[in-house]
Amino acid sequence: MALLDPKSYSNNVLVVGDGNFSFTVCLASALSKTSVKIVATSLDSRAALASNDFALGNIAKLSSFENVEILHEVDATDLCQKFGSRTFDRVIFNFPHTGGKSNIAKSRDLLERFFASAAHHVERFKGDICVSLCQGQGGTPLDNPRRELGNSWQVVYRAAKAGLILNDVYPFKSEDYTSYRSAGFRGQLGKGFHTVNGLTHVFVHGVPLEPIPDLESFISNYSSIVDSLYSVGGLIGVPNNPVGNLVKKLESFFGNYNICDLTDGSWQDCCQSEYVSDLTEEAKKLNVREEATGLTLEYSKISFATRVVEKLQKNCHSFILSGTEIDFFLPPSSRTHPVSHKLVAVQTFTELITPLKLQSVVNSVLEAFVEDICSRIKDLRRESSCQGVSQTNPLSTSSSVESETTQLKNGVQTGFLDVRCAGAASIGCHCRNQDGRKKCIFCRMEKHYLGHDISPQVCINDLIQPSPKTTLYHKDMLLVSCGILDISKFPKVCCGWLMEVNIDSLALALCNIPDIRLLWSNDPRIQEQFSSQEVDEFPNLGKEFVPISLFPPTYIHDISFWITEQMTEQQFFQDIYEVTQGSVCDVWFVERYHDTEQDKVSYNYRMMYNSCDRPLSHIETVKMQNLLRRRLLNCDFPLK
Repeated sequence: MALLDPKSYSNNVLVVGDGNFSFTVCLASALSKTSVKIVATSLDSRAALASNDFALGNIAKLSSFENVEILHEVDATDLCQKFGSRTFDRVIFNFPHTGGKSNIAKSRDLLERFFASAAHHVERFKGDICVSLCQGQGGTPLDNPRRELGNSWQVVYRAAKAGLILNDVYPFKSEDYTSYRSAGFRGQLGKGFHTVNGLTHVFVHGVPLEPIPDLESFISNYSSIVDSLYSVGGLIGVPNNPVGNLVKKLESFFGNYNICDLTDGSWQDCCQSEYVSDLTEEAKKLNVREEATGLTLEYSKISFATRVVEKLQKNCHSFILSGTEIDFFLPPSSRTHPVSHKLVAVQTFTELITPLKLQSVVNSVLEAFVEDICSRIKDLRRESSCQGVSQTNPLSTSSSVESETTQLKNGVQTGFLDVRCAGAASIGCHCRNQDGRKKCIFCRMEKHYLGHDISPQVCINDLIQPSPKTTLYHKDMLLVSCGILDISKFPKVCCGWLMEVNIDSLALALCNIPDIRLLWSNDPRIQEQFSSQEVDEFPNLGKEFVPISLFPPTYIHDISFWITEQMTEQQFFQDIYEVTQGSVCDVWFVERYHDTEQDKVSYNYRMMYNSCDRPLSHIETVKMQNLLRRRLLNCDFPLK
């Protein structure tokens, strides 16, 4: 009944391809008590309908509705010819067909040309385009039975070319449209289609990608491109963003549980949130290499963990620290972002407390955290490094995470089951580090490329005792790490505890947001959902996040290159992110090839393009992939 719901209409609606006008009769009846203007069209001329009594009867019925306008000989793929710049709240095309025998290529072309035409006649971000298709034609997971994508009309792929995204899908039930009779089977107006298990697909305008520049424009505008991707200070200061709201909620939580400076009792002085890594300042602290090609960011010399250490060494006994870090060690994905948001809460004591009592304090804070902050999270589980730590509902114990987690060289952990980056693959030395003339290719090139020659940074886990340590997970995402401070690193501290919160992962889990890139989205409809989240109510929101783009199209591109002494995998990941405007949702390390005759090695990666909030066409991914290749060549990556 969705197409007949008066609440879905406000001013006017255009119905195209209604050969016998039977759908318009249903719609006119449903909207009879409204002022909505209905424009019903048919490709056929009035003369062609002279012998079709059913169509003539429907036209006669519609003549009694003052709000209905009937037009003939209107081509759904060229609406501008008839309507100029006129716009509508909604455009409806039910069961489009090309006439004659079924032809998938022609059907896809029909959809593509229709979307390109209709997109100009729908209000941007206000109107929608509805296309009903027969069982299995659409090519989405909701088709039942579902065809192979190559054997479908690929409706979301066709719409993406016109800047449209799939916003909703619902069944087309014949019993809801009692007067409707499909028409046009094999070009015959008197014969219809099987509409059982048909689906109505609702498309809306998406925020388009920025124009894809050539390499010269990319280099000359590099600073502005980076600024648009990496918001200064991250998302903590962005109004109504879940990241900032969560930080405020956590500040309030730790304040309520009396985590304050034990020296002077001043919460305001020592517990004020500190935006540790303003990205502009962060860039100055990094090992920076500035060339004509732009700015290359490498590992930070002052990490978030180092700032925590500085706080502890300055005798700030109780504090919270929130801020951002930038890191390209992990490849682009739907779960990771180069800018991460973190919060650390620390409480230390100047007098010795028994280990049992201290662990009791840690447990009580963690239980309160679960109850007050994480109560809405499903599939929340606790992992403990020792069996003595109690487990409470709704948490359940599991040992799977330990076997899935891989400790990487710079202290970063990844729970990916597949190898996303070469740095996590089993690639190593075969020469046992002999003199330079006999070093293997790993020691000469790959070690630097993979980041294995970089000294591990201090990470938060290094600041707490390995046992007992407790972590909270949602699915494969690490949310919280908590444990007793390792006082051997802080002689002035008698004892204490520390909790690290991964703000991004916790925000995704609390709001049921499926993709981390949505936190950074510029789409006003997504920002509107975020704006309804009051800090006082967060995270106990009245409703969960609703994606605006369903089943977005996915494209695969491969790239391979020879390794040199100057290259790094982190630079490669950074170039992917910046060139593709965040449109890559996953990267796999596929293959390492060693040419023994020339003694050189190449790496092959597979990239998955998929946008969670913007329309993305195949030609756009090709342009971005070509730009990436030129960018890498410009940075002395020898492509294969």
